Amino acid sequence: MAFLAFEGIDGSGKTTLIQSLSKILKKQGIPLVITREPGGTEVGQEIRALLLKKRLNPPLPSVETLLYYADRKQNVDQVIQPALKEGKWVLSDRYWASTSAFQCGGRGESEALVNLLREKICGECQPDLWILLDLPVEQSLKRLNKFSRSHLDRFESEDREFHQKIRDYYLKLSHENQEKWLILDATEPSSEILSKLLTHLERKKILK
Repeated sequence: MAFLAFEGIDGSGKTTLIQSLSKILKKQGIPLVITREPGGTEVGQEIRALLLKKRLNPPLPSVETLLYYADRKQNVDQVIQPALKEGKWVLSDRYWASTSAFQCGGRGESEALVNLLREKICGECQPDLWILLDLPVEQSLKRLNKFSRSHLDRFESEDREFHQKIRDYYLKLSHENQEKWLILDATEPSSEILSKLLTHLERKKILK
């Protein structure tokens, strides 16, 4: 079993990479669960809708943080931990690093609050590997601009500075614990990104 968390700013290609990896794992007969945050459970889907909806009076940063961790608590207890106990792989589209990057980096939220919630709710439920799809903000915005503004959620609609702060925080987190993070260049072709991920998983003996 293995727990992999995929991270990156909006438009970095996390979903594509997760789907590509899952196909390879299934061909090898490896049981797996794919989840996402927010929204990996029925309750989480409602929290996700609440968080991403554009509104005149959005939640305060501290309220956003609490909502993210409410979603995470449900996901950890209902999806992630049960799957790991059954010996399954878990591929998660975002985990606690996203909340730290978006809330502490993007919103300027208190690291003390975010870290306290992480310790209480995540505990020892930690990924075997974090995969950061690193993408320059200009490329992220270019990819997002392919969609109508009406199709972008509340976070995708934020300005360049917000997204840059998130990217910088992700890089900070990954450099603080390089052994647990794999940084992939999200501007490369998806096939090359997948190949580098597989090579790393084999080198780390996560994938045999």
